[in-house]
Amino acid sequence: MSTVKNLSIKNKLIAITLLVTIPSIVLGFSIVIVNDILRLRTDLVKSTQYQADLAGEACVSAVTFLDKRGVEDIVKKLKTIPEIENGFVFDKNNEIFASWHKDAEHPILNPPAPLKPFHRYEENTLHVALPITFQDKTYGMIYVIVSTKLLTQNIRNRVISLLLVMIGLIPLSYFLALRLQGLISQPILRLARVTEQISVNPDYSLRVQKQGRDEIGILYDGFNNMLEQIQLWEKKRDRAEAEQQRLLEELADKTHELEQVIYVTSHDLRSP
Repeated sequence: MSTVKNLSIKNKLIAITLLVTIPSIVLGFSIVIVNDILRLRTDLVKSTQYQADLAGEACVSAVTFLDKRGVEDIVKKLKTIPEIENGFVFDKNNEIFASWHKDAEHPILNPPAPLKPFHRYEENTLHVALPITFQDKTYGMIYVIVSTKLLTQNIRNRVISLLLVMIGLIPLSYFLALRLQGLISQPILRLARVTEQISVNPDYSLRVQKQGRDEIGILYDGFNNMLEQIQLWEKKRDRAEAEQQRLLEELADKTHELEQVIYVTSHDLRSP
């Protein structure tokens, strides 16, 4: 705290500006980053649900007529969507009717049948399950597993970009604080220089030029008024000293005259 107190007003203003600006920038960009992450995750869920819903609608007739090959052909079309790694179609008995795996050599273990629609993020994947419905009748469920690697990369790129912008704003804030602090520090330093000049060479006729109507302008008015009062007091003092000197000289003349009168009188009394 003592170090802060010993800083010049210029550095204090810069420090205060940065102490206010930097946390605001960090908080603002943190909110933006969190909102972007949530938005990207939500967009992925919505797009996956939309694609799964389209695939589910296409499977209605094949599931109804127990056309397993037809369902498999439809599910295999999911491979055109790069992010989808696995797809499953469950019949109305919650049994796997057809499936597709992007990595055919290492297929994922068959997941448990979803009892209701859901979406959840797991490690590097998004799981989405939707009912296969037609005319308000449910014929089964479609379950897709989506890779979140692209999402993670997009989030990473977004975070890095925002961090770079945030880091760039910090020196910009310092530069602006350095330039703008003069609006406050320069008038005060100007007043300090005039005060120092008067203390070295007492000249109370000096005045500081008022440049605004803010608190510093009020300070200038008070300082100039103080100098004016001191100057008036000096004039009164000079007049009083001059009057005192005149009276002393007059008293000296009277004293001299009285001494002459006393001398003459004394001389007359000694010489009848």
